[in-house]
Amino acid sequence: MRFLALFLCTLGGLLAQSTFSSITGIVTDASGAAVPNAKIEVRNLKTGYVFNADSNSEGLYTFSTLTDGTYVLKATAAGFSEFNVKDILLAVRETRRIDIARHW
Repeated sequence: MRFLALFLCTLGGLLAQSTFSSITGIVTDASGAAVPNAKIEVRNLKTGYVFNADSNSEGLYTFSTLTDGTYVLKATAAGFSEFNVKDILLAVRETRRIDIARHW
């Protein structure tokens, strides 16, 4: 009986683990100030699926339910030029930080 209980506890922990990957970062302007409400788009190159998010009041954004694969990221904000990152390769359960900090 003790073995069965241990097995079920171990199995429950394995089933609860996620295989999702994520991309996160902060959007700032040339002075280092946060850029809220920037539009961030991440596209999976294999599936073509597009994920969208806005940076929050602190300039932070996160995509937390991505599958492994290759992505492109595009960021836009009023008064700034478009920012692009190509060929972002994500492995299973990887978190990639991409800060968007430049002289837009």
